Amino acid sequence: MLRSQEHNWYAIYTRCRFEKKIYSRIQKLGIEAFLPLIKEERVWSDRVKTVEIPLLPSYVFVRTIDSELSNLYYIPGFVRIVSFEGKPYKINEKDIELIKTIIVGGIPIEHTNRCTKGDRVKVVRGPLKDWEGYVQEIKGQSRITFYFDGIDQFLSVEIAMQDVEIIRRRATA
Repeated sequence: MLRSQEHNWYAIYTRCRFEKKIYSRIQKLGIEAFLPLIKEERVWSDRVKTVEIPLLPSYVFVRTIDSELSNLYYIPGFVRIVSFEGKPYKINEKDIELIKTIIVGGIPIEHTNRCTKGDRVKVVRGPLKDWEGYVQEIKGQSRITFYFDGIDQFLSVEIAMQDVEIIRRRATA
């Protein structure tokens, strides 16, 4: 009896500024793809324009079976599939859901690669209810940082501290 292959999420690393092109080409191949975009105001000398930019620069997510991953290597701008110990790293479905919830919920976000250790908290109210992250101080504002280990990226979102409960206190030296 043949066993159907499971569809998993994977992260693809792209050339700089090729995310939208690769996302479009992946969809044309009939492969499910996800490119998280955020709106940002850009200022030119003569105007201000709102543009959509990738939330995680140089990353596109695909949901497919392992045997279809090789089709991605032929897309111009494709660099590599994020791998661990030589094997494509499977992204947790919950991580993709978290990113989608943040974007759809219109929650103010800041992409950051700097993360300080703090209390581990669980969100108890709002669109991110039941998600866990770490408290981080940025420019005097309390923020919650979510870490996506498969692609070694952090997202920092502003959440009222009364909407979280402490799971574990920060270890002190």
